[in-house]
Amino acid sequence: MARTTSIAISARDNFSPMVTSMRNANQAFRKDLEDTRRRLDELNSKKYSLKVDAEIAKNNLNEARKAFRNVEEGAENYDRALMRLSEAHFDQDQITGELKQVSAAAKQAERDLLDLADAGSKQENRAGGPADQSGILSSLAGAGATKMIGDLIGNVASTYIGSAYGRTAGAYFDSVLSSGSMGAAIGSAIAPGIGTAIGAGIGGVLGLAEGARRQFEAEDNAFKDYYQNLYTEVTGGQIATRERGTGIAAAREQDRISFATLLGGAENAAGFLSDVVDFAAVTPFDYSTLTDISKTLLAYGYKQDEIIPLLTKIGDMGATLGMSPDDMNAVAVSLGRMEISGKATMRYLQPLLDRGIDVWGYLAKASGKTTEKVIEMVNKGLVPGALAAEIITDYMGAAGAGGMARQAETFSGLISTLGDAQEELENAMGEGYTEARKKGLQEQIDYLEGPAGDGMKDAYAKIGQWQAFLENQQEQKQRDIMEAVITGIIPASLEGTKAKEDINRLAGEYAELSKDGTEEAGARMGALLAEAQAIAVMEYNASDGAQLQLKTQIGLAENIREDASLQGSYWDAGHRMGEEFSKGIKAAQEKEMAFFVPTIELDDYGNYYTQMTPAAPKYAYGLDRVPYNNYAALLHEGERVMTAGQARTADSGGTAKIEVNVYGLTVREEADVDLIAQAFMQKIQQASILAG
Repeated sequence: MARTTSIAISARDNFSPMVTSMRNANQAFRKDLEDTRRRLDELNSKKYSLKVDAEIAKNNLNEARKAFRNVEEGAENYDRALMRLSEAHFDQDQITGELKQVSAAAKQAERDLLDLADAGSKQENRAGGPADQSGILSSLAGAGATKMIGDLIGNVASTYIGSAYGRTAGAYFDSVLSSGSMGAAIGSAIAPGIGTAIGAGIGGVLGLAEGARRQFEAEDNAFKDYYQNLYTEVTGGQIATRERGTGIAAAREQDRISFATLLGGAENAAGFLSDVVDFAAVTPFDYSTLTDISKTLLAYGYKQDEIIPLLTKIGDMGATLGMSPDDMNAVAVSLGRMEISGKATMRYLQPLLDRGIDVWGYLAKASGKTTEKVIEMVNKGLVPGALAAEIITDYMGAAGAGGMARQAETFSGLISTLGDAQEELENAMGEGYTEARKKGLQEQIDYLEGPAGDGMKDAYAKIGQWQAFLENQQEQKQRDIMEAVITGIIPASLEGTKAKEDINRLAGEYAELSKDGTEEAGARMGALLAEAQAIAVMEYNASDGAQLQLKTQIGLAENIREDASLQGSYWDAGHRMGEEFSKGIKAAQEKEMAFFVPTIELDDYGNYYTQMTPAAPKYAYGLDRVPYNNYAALLHEGERVMTAGQARTADSGGTAKIEVNVYGLTVREEADVDLIAQAFMQKIQQASILAG
């Protein structure tokens, strides 16, 4: 059955004219007081937020300093560490400066609030109101005390919580306590006792929300920093790899040319260098060292098919004795010198002996003679160099057999192998780049050497002539004006110019001073010449050539601006990348799941925590029935939301109407206004329940 809803209120004002007048006069004052309180709340909230940000900035700065100290100057990531340190300094300075400004503004707001309270107290006393603890000033004093106590408790508690659970938890708890103490302070000012409790409760709830916001903001900023740094690292790493690979590929291209000459053809060179790459991958030698040794051995008379076996024997012995690649290179050079010279001398054998190779023992075993006899024969030049080199090489191979294979299994060996593999990877990128880039380079060469290039040369020649003309004109202005001041003779080029009068003045003063031999005269003459130089610059700027240059530059800027405006992709790459980097964790989550919102939850132990709760899906075409209480949904423009009672009435084809009548209200004093409002709200709630 349809019910009619109507609300009728009858009220009679029994205030005295004097009280009514006073109430109207106080409205502006109360508004100022509330505005000041609101401003103070906002400033204090921002101050607490900035304190958390300042702490985060401080930690970031310390981390940046630590990272910068650990980077050697000239290292690959030195500039990146320096930039990170500079940005951290800038962030801390910005936040610290803003915190100082906000703190100062908060203090001023507190003073303004106390001034207003004092004025209100005086007005209350003049009106005959109580001047004791029930006054506004006393309430605010109590509120100030409540806030001071709350701040003290909050600072101590948040410090210990931050120490135990980290700065995020400390900041979260600090936000709750700060907002709670602020709410208690405001509640105390309004109604001590019950107002304090209610204000603290409301402030605590708001503090939880603010703490959740700060926690999410900190996590979101950390997420942004992570993926931006990762993006920079990945893209920068690719560029660095390409640059190193290009250098490797270019050097190997030169090696192919060199070995083609040494080995008698490109095919021989390609086969040999392929063997060198394979050999480097499983030995302590790197590619560059092997090619250098190979060139030396080829120059000393070794054949192409002898080099890898020789290097294998040297490498096995070197790995057994712990030689460095430079040591093994020295051994190879000494053997090569014996091979090509035909003599085994102490000069050639000493580098082998210094590196622990048992040269005398090998030669003695091979010849069947004593060590002393072998040394005597070497000193007399009786041991052939090629024979000695062959004997020493064979014995080294036998004594150190498998040395490189064993070393390859050690940590340092694996590091060496990994380095070779990485070099081959970088070389692959370098070869791909250089081969494709060579085509573009050749096309650029053909362009510059063709008809278009001839036209460019002519244009560049004229550009150079124009620039030289401007420089010559500027220097000419300097000479003419300086000469005119010194000699007093005005050149024809300055006739009719605005500077002629000033030049005549300077020339006259200069002529007078030139007759004075004092130091003061010299100083004044220098000032006159400096002024003359300034006039020369201004005269040049006003010349036809300089003005034409300025006109062309302005025209160029205008044309570029107009051309750039034709299409956004011409200019907005930086803006779009910046916009992309401004997106945080929400942008990533929205692609994989429903929209999430931060909510405050209570666990089984009574602890509050932040939970990212998914919002319900959108229902552009409506929803037949809400499945459970507190069901969340995103609404759309033009849709309507009905209560359960309205829905039942609509389903039955009726219209819900509720009649609420309120009569006979009488206002006797100001407190009755709140009572009437409370009773009115109760009637509305009852009507809503009946409608459901």
